[in-house]
Parts: sequence; C-alpha cells; structure tokens
Amino acid sequence: MHRDWAAPIALGVDGGDPPGSAPAKYGFDIYSTPTCSDYVVFPVLKPVVANGAQANIIGFNNLYDGTCPSSGASGQPFVPRVKFAYFVDAGSTPGSPVLSEDGTRVAFVTYGYNLSGMNFHVVTLGSTGNNGTAYTAPVTPCTVNGVQSCTTNNAVDASLHISTVTNSIRLISSPFVDYSGDIAYVVDQEGYIHKFTGVFRGTPSEITTGAWPFLVTFGEMLSSPVYDNVSQHLFLTSYSGHLYCIDVGSGTPALCGPTGKISIATSGLVWDAPIVDSTVGTVFAEGGNYNQATTTLLTVTQANTNLGNVVQASMGGGTPTLYDGDFDNSYYTGNYASGYLYVCAETTEDVETLYRIGFNSSGTMNSANDGNSYALAPSSGGPCTPLTEAYNPNQGKDYLFVGLNWVTSQTGCDGDDCILSFVLGPEFPSAPAATLPLDRYYGTVSGIIIDNVSTETGASQIYFTDYYSGNAMQASQNGLN
Repeated sequence: MHRDWAAPIALGVDGGDPPGSAPAKYGFDIYSTPTCSDYVVFPVLKPVVANGAQANIIGFNNLYDGTCPSSGASGQPFVPRVKFAYFVDAGSTPGSPVLSEDGTRVAFVTYGYNLSGMNFHVVTLGSTGNNGTAYTAPVTPCTVNGVQSCTTNNAVDASLHISTVTNSIRLISSPFVDYSGDIAYVVDQEGYIHKFTGVFRGTPSEITTGAWPFLVTFGEMLSSPVYDNVSQHLFLTSYSGHLYCIDVGSGTPALCGPTGKISIATSGLVWDAPIVDSTVGTVFAEGGNYNQATTTLLTVTQANTNLGNVVQASMGGGTPTLYDGDFDNSYYTGNYASGYLYVCAETTEDVETLYRIGFNSSGTMNSANDGNSYALAPSSGGPCTPLTEAYNPNQGKDYLFVGLNWVTSQTGCDGDDCILSFVLGPEFPSAPAATLPLDRYYGTVSGIIIDNVSTETGASQIYFTDYYSGNAMQASQNGLN
C-alpha cells in the first residue's frame, strides 16, 4: 500500500490539520472531466514561526498521476506542483478554507497566538509574478486591504480583524459562505457570530449594524456555522452542549423561537458543526451524554429547522469525542427508508466503533441505531475523523472514508495513524475494503475530501493531512493506493 503522493506543507511537525477541518478542492463538479489545472488548497495549522517563514495556505495543482505530467525528478515518485503558497499573518489556520465559484478567491480564518486575535482573510489568488514555490518559500500578497507594497505578484489579501482571542487553540473556525448572497458567516472565540458581505464578488467588509456581530452565548467556544437558504436560519453548536438556531432572514439576526437552542450533550462534549438537510428540512448534531445522569452515551440529535420534532439515537459511550457522520447514497438520492447515517463513536472500552442509524420514508431518524457495529480501532484508538461518503458511479461503489488517530491495532494499520475505506450496501460492512497506514502513531488525521468520480487515470482521489508529519496527502478512492 502506498499513497499517491505526500507533499510537505509545514516546517518540522504539527503542520497538518485537526479532525474537524479539511482541505478544499477546485473544481467543484465531481462528474466533470478532471484537468491538470484542478487544484486543492490546504490550511496550515502551525506552531509559532518567524514572520513569512511558513505559509498559512498552500495550493497544489498537477494532481493526477497518469493523467498529468510528472513534476518529480527522473525515476522519482510523482508529485504535484505548488500553485500558490501565501503567508498572510503569524497565526495558524485551524479551520477549513472555502473557495469562490470561479476558483480565484479563497476565504479562511487565522488564529493569532499570544492573544493577538482572529482574522478573516479573503485572498484573491495571484495570476502573475511569484506566488510562492513551497511551504518554505511562501510570499505575502502584494496588496493588503487596498495598500500595495510590492510588484512581485498581483495577489490581493482582504484581512479583517474579528476579535481578541481569550480562549485556547481548541477553536476550529471555518467560514460558511452563502454564495447566492455573497455573504460569509464566521464565529469568534468570544461567543459572537460575524457577517461579511462582498466576499467573493466584491470588496469584503464586515456588517457592524443591525445587531451584527450577534452574541450567541458570551465567552463560549462555538462550532463553525451552517446556513440553510430554505429556512434562512444559521445553525451552530456550542462546547457546552447546545444546538443553536439563528434567524437571519430579515437581515437582523434573532434566536429562533423563545430560546433558540436545544440541549444535545453535557458540558464540553460537542466538537463539530451541525449537518443541515435543506431538502427534508432537518438538522443533525452530535454530542455526548444526552439526558443521562450516570452513563455517558454518544448521541446523534435530529430536529427540524425550527428546532422542533427532536429525535435522539444513542451509541455506546466512552470518551465523548464525536465528529460528524455521513449518509449513504440511498439517503442522498431520497430513498430515506433504505438509507443510513453512519457514525464513528467510542464504546465504554474506548474502542472507536462504526454504527449506523436508519430513517423512515419521510427522512425522520430512528430513535436508536440499528444494532450493527464494527470496531475500527480495537484498542488504544483516538477519535475518528468526520466520515466522508462518495458514490462512484463509474465503479458502482458507495465509499465511506474515515481516519483513525493515535495508536490503533486495526488490521492493516501497522499500529499507526490510518485511513480506512468501506464499501456500503444494504448489509452492514464486516471489514474495511482497504487500509492506508500513515507514518506515525499518536498523530492526528484531518477531515477527508474527495475530488472526482472519473474514469481518467489517477483522478478519483481523496485528500487529507497528517498533523505530526505536516504532510498534505492524496490517495486513490479504490484501494487507497
């Protein structure tokens, strides 16, 4: 087994991203013909380094071995090319980047160390001059907030200060972009949500009137927000164990209903953003120990987009670090009664375990998992990454990908961090379809994304980072090789 390629994005170690964040891919259409100008952008979670010594974001193109020309030395493995490497400030980039529809801009949040605050960046990628050649040789956009300081590139950075940091680096803050309104929503570390306009088609600026920024819950860490353009509600979770709903349809934010929240977990047991299904009109959130006085149970909560009709389904519970699950292709195609939500949760013996939860024909979740389970990390496992599903019609396979963190005794993982894939169907999977051991135990694998479902050679892939090696990685969907 071998990964297609691994490219360093950080100096030394600690450069990859935590499980709740992921890279981003352009183009967006997974059914279009892949090209060598397709690119993937990786955020860099990094330790304190000298200004300009390490990029905050790095983009690679020339992605596909077998389709694109090799950029490696003769006789060496295929590697991608650096499309851009930008240094924008001395903070880390702990969340996921978001790309514009035309692929010319990237939005992301940086987190400054030593209480220097948070910044929301929208970088217009340079098309001329030096745009960085590697993680060790990033460049700063020549124009920052309208002030041009050099002529070596035509990249532009809109850098907007969000807040002073008061809490720990646990924050994973990814902007959510409403493309139709060209609006971005971003949370800070102090319990506020911020609104930015002109994000990708204008001049980015923050709205500071009409109750913006909006206080959700003071001094508490919040998940990344999710906007539903049907209900015109924003959803996010809090570390204390609540799912919040904010009505932004009128332009002035307000909590949905009398309180705007429901309890989904006890304090400190919620880590990930909610999932919104705009078609059915439901929202899902995951946390631990819901309404259990003595037993820790990891729980998925489903509610409608007004936070009514609440349903909970519990799994066995251990250390309650729970990231988002994902649905299978039957659910995504509207066959709800034959579809499932797959979730990775720890048992009481701290074993990372795969579960699934079914639905009725209207998309209402069952109040219990279906009784099936598979131990992903039979011993000493750390938390799973969020799950990522991809149906590949050219292969006729419905894939489910998950990363395992810390030492794992899963067969095929060699006692290290690991990526697993499963092929989903009516029957619950009895074993991984493939495994990909990574370089180091006690590491952290980021969230996983896909690029294409293609017949082109080397063009149906997944992307992720490994925190301790500081590598951006690509592997094939079929076989993880």
